[in-house]
Amino acid sequence: MSVVTLRPHDRWGNTLFQYAYARAYARKVGAKLQTSAWLGQQVFEIADPPIERDLPARYDMDREQWDGETDIDITGWGLHQKCLLYSRADAKAWFRFKPWVAAACAQVPKLAIAAHLRHGDFIAESAYVAISLRSYFDAAAKAGLDTRKGNIVFVMQESPILEEQLVKAGLGFLPDFFALMQARVLLRANSSFSWWAAVLGENERVFAPQLAGIVPQAGIFQDAPFVEGNWPAISCVHPNCSDLHLRET
Repeated sequence: MSVVTLRPHDRWGNTLFQYAYARAYARKVGAKLQTSAWLGQQVFEIADPPIERDLPARYDMDREQWDGETDIDITGWGLHQKCLLYSRADAKAWFRFKPWVAAACAQVPKLAIAAHLRHGDFIAESAYVAISLRSYFDAAAKAGLDTRKGNIVFVMQESPILEEQLVKAGLGFLPDFFALMQARVLLRANSSFSWWAAVLGENERVFAPQLAGIVPQAGIFQDAPFVEGNWPAISCVHPNCSDLHLRET
């Protein structure tokens, strides 16, 4: 049988983009998906077989040149509209938490308004926009959200929500992810982490920063307008990123 292989790389949200693209492409061409070991296999009910042999690499953004091929290894990031060969329904079916993970995440309190803040690495690098706190509060005010004390919680890597079982399993980031997923209102960051939380969650409303025209600068926080929806591009500086309009079914 023909196969498609994938070696997921980088951090959590980016690996979800890579996996969803490869799985959707394998389905499209009727091939079996094989992957290297990755964190998603520990978290989700995923059981793809391991890679059996090295295959010719194919970059995701060049699909016009190799579309329809099988027995290939898909590389890249999956952050462009052309890579969304799947629907939100597909993603929610593929990325189902294992029962023990879901039970541990269920201990995370449900937030009224969760704001994902990505500052640590972004403020230090000139390639990304570190969005100001003021931008989140301005977005909330514009949307008519009640941000009185306790109503809005900033979720960030620097002060994670802790759940002992997940920390011991090396999955200490998941309570933050789950908190974003189940919040009534989500203000996401320019981050694949909260993009995927919005895709897999059931938020009543989602708002996202629109970075078009903003030039990233290291060492400073920048104001950015927010729009309703989960479609704005993750990054404004990489040509392989675009707005992401994911169909529901």
